[in-house]
Parts: sequence; structure tokens; C-alpha cells
Amino acid sequence: MDRQALIAQIKTERYAGKRFEEDEATHTARLFRSVDRFDAYLREQGIERVEDTTLEVLKAFPFNYPENDDEHLRWVFSYLGRRELVETMGMVSADKYFHNKKLRTAFKALPELSAYIPDLRPAGIRMAAELLERGATPAGRAEISEASGVPEDVVLELVHCADLCRMTGMGGKTLYRAREMGYDTLAKCRAVTPEQIEADLIAYLASTGERTNRMIRFSSFVHQARRLADVVVG
Repeated sequence: MDRQALIAQIKTERYAGKRFEEDEATHTARLFRSVDRFDAYLREQGIERVEDTTLEVLKAFPFNYPENDDEHLRWVFSYLGRRELVETMGMVSADKYFHNKKLRTAFKALPELSAYIPDLRPAGIRMAAELLERGATPAGRAEISEASGVPEDVVLELVHCADLCRMTGMGGKTLYRAREMGYDTLAKCRAVTPEQIEADLIAYLASTGERTNRMIRFSSFVHQARRLADVVVG
């Protein structure tokens, strides 16, 4: 792999350009530390070139998240044109950010639901991942309801919101819009076509007069939802 060509491509990508302009030497060094760690791992697996990375080997790689291995390797596989590996890295990144997503941040645009967040604290729930893990089953939701005083139907609604937040870009105003458009569960996002959800967004914006910079494409939620496993039962 041509490392200088990799850097040149990254610098042309809009989402990465600013960071490299601010301190190219530092970010380049961090990138290559990730690449070197991955190269060493590949050699342990009997693979000599990063171009020959397999999906199975990538999934077993011990990521160093503080060093942003997930982001760096996504750039590498994008440069190599390995779309299936890029998608896998996107899911790895989404999972990392999900496990660091606080409920009050994810639900900040949902006042009717965020009002219940303080009630969940006595039950030991502050993060979206904690809510989803403990509230995935009817029995778990009953326990949360008993410990917090939040009605079970509201707990289920909160759990579905947390489930949606597993997707990259879902949270805050985007989560509010998705729910207003009728996409309040992961299953509903999975069942629609990318074209239909984009059409629904256009219709929603026209009816409300809201404006968006369209940095987040709702069609991505259809693709992400179809890759995520079902977690919520009942």
C-alpha cells in the first residue's frame, strides 16, 4: 500500500481534510501507528499485505479505541476500495460511540421522554447502552419500571429509542425527526426502502418548514438497520 497516496486521498476527503490541515504531522503519525499495529497483527495471521485482509480476520482485530484504530482503518479500506471492510469498520465505530452515548445527550430533542431520564438513575441507568441491555426483554423492562417508577410502556418506548441510537448519526434532532416520520423502531427503518425514507423526510420538512443541512442521509439508516441484529424482544 502506498502510504503517501493514502494521505493524499484522506486530505481530499471533506470529513478529514480540516483535521489534517490543523496538524498533519500529528494525525499522520497516529494513522500510521494504527496501520503498523494492524500490519503486525496481519503477519501473525499469516497475511503479508493489508490488501489481502479478510472480513473474518478484521473482525477479530483487537482495536485500540483511544488511538482511533477504527477510524484509521476505515480510511485505509476506503483507499483500497474494500467496501465490505469499510462497512464493517462503520459498524465498529458506531458500536464504540453508542457505548459512550449518554441518554440525556441522545434524547435531548425529545422532552416528553427525556423528562424520565432522572427517574432512571436510581435504577443505575445513565447510558443508552445500559438501557438497551437491561431493557431488551419484557422481564428486564419490568425490573426497570419497578426500580424507577417509570411505566413499562414508557420504558419500552425509551428502549426503542436507545436501539435506534445504535446507528451512526441517530440521536438528538435526527432521532426526533425519525420518530415524527413514523420510524420509531429499528424494524420500521429496516422494512422501508432507502428511496422511501428520503421521500418521507422531504415530505416531513415541507410540512413543518424545518430546514436541514442534509449532512445526515436518512437512507443510511435503512442500510445500517439491515446490518444490525435484533435486540429488543416484545
